[in-house]
Amino acid sequence: MWDYILDLSAERIWFGSVYATKMMLTKFDKYSNTKTGDGQCIFLRKLSCWHEKTLIPMEKKISQKHDVPDIFKPAFLEQAENFFSKGDVCGLHLYLLLLTSEHLVVQSKAGLGPETTEKVKEWFNLMRFVLESSLFEKCSIELKNEHRKIFQIFNEGESFILNEEEHSFFDPNLVFIHLSQLVVFYTRDPFKYDMDTWQTLSGELFQKVFQLESHGLQVLDDCSYKDETFCYSVQFPYIYLVAETKEDESNEDESLKDNNNLPSMFDLLFHFFNKFDSSIQKISQDVSKVQWKKELHKLHDIFHLGNKLNNAARDFSYRREKARRNYVKHWASGDGYNPRLPLNFQSDEYCFGVYSYAIYAHMNQTACKKRKHERKVSKINANTSEGLNWRSPGYKSEGNFLDSNETAI
Repeated sequence: MWDYILDLSAERIWFGSVYATKMMLTKFDKYSNTKTGDGQCIFLRKLSCWHEKTLIPMEKKISQKHDVPDIFKPAFLEQAENFFSKGDVCGLHLYLLLLTSEHLVVQSKAGLGPETTEKVKEWFNLMRFVLESSLFEKCSIELKNEHRKIFQIFNEGESFILNEEEHSFFDPNLVFIHLSQLVVFYTRDPFKYDMDTWQTLSGELFQKVFQLESHGLQVLDDCSYKDETFCYSVQFPYIYLVAETKEDESNEDESLKDNNNLPSMFDLLFHFFNKFDSSIQKISQDVSKVQWKKELHKLHDIFHLGNKLNNAARDFSYRREKARRNYVKHWASGDGYNPRLPLNFQSDEYCFGVYSYAIYAHMNQTACKKRKHERKVSKINANTSEGLNWRSPGYKSEGNFLDSNETAI
């Protein structure tokens, strides 16, 4: 029988691929190739385009196709109100984690193979981070007690059975990432849920669980990267971002840098697609269950659409780069042409914390609006000091106070 937690999930592989790619692209401002203004502009435009044209549409598509699995349906029944109140996103997240832990304990008692049992232990090692987190402190006493109870049952493990039942598709890290994405799926209405607190606390948890401070583009400068395995024997390909030439890439047929010698998020995502696909194909050679084959077909459909959107985003990014060069040309000639730097990033503070580009975009746009306001106020003051104000007959307007892309509040 197919198991939603222990067996293959196409959704899980997609979000795992995206998460691994994002992990490698954090902290761009500390990377030597993007410290210059020009390098930052190019990188941010491409990254924004990748989020806008690939990640956000794919998340929406998967969300529309998603059905709540049986294991998580109790979260939407009246009994769930004993553990968290309506609108409590932190409580919902912790309840999904609890249901997963309970399921793994039940399956361990029914009998699991030694390799799967080791992975279940890894899951409960992740749960140690949860029990020590600020997110855990936000939940109800009843939910805390249930978490501690199931954790104790697993640690005792006296009634667990070892047999030949292996689940090669089970990976604790992917399940952990997937559950946070399901929370986003189940809390779409911003008027019913307080997302800010949950995003902050969940982001802090993810920073510790995945050691995000040791990842990102800055590790390329000091060569502090490691050949770490993300999951399914898929490693972070930092070595191919350091390679200067094709010959340096250890017979790797692909290049993960663009023409500006910057990491290509489009190629990185495609790299993880290929690695996950080849790894899963090896695992699934002996799979004969119908539901598993359905998930494989679903996975290939997701990869196909994701790759299609990824290539389209790459082309759009190229056209956007031409617009940037056009801006430089007009700026040098003294023209007032001033295109907006697009910073449309996927909201992912809940799984990246302070390393989320969505936070950077918000801070950057706030600073840009402040600078625009200061410049316009300065112009008005200069005109006023010359005896010309908006009531003066000789006053010539420099344009509306609000830019065309700004609206009055």
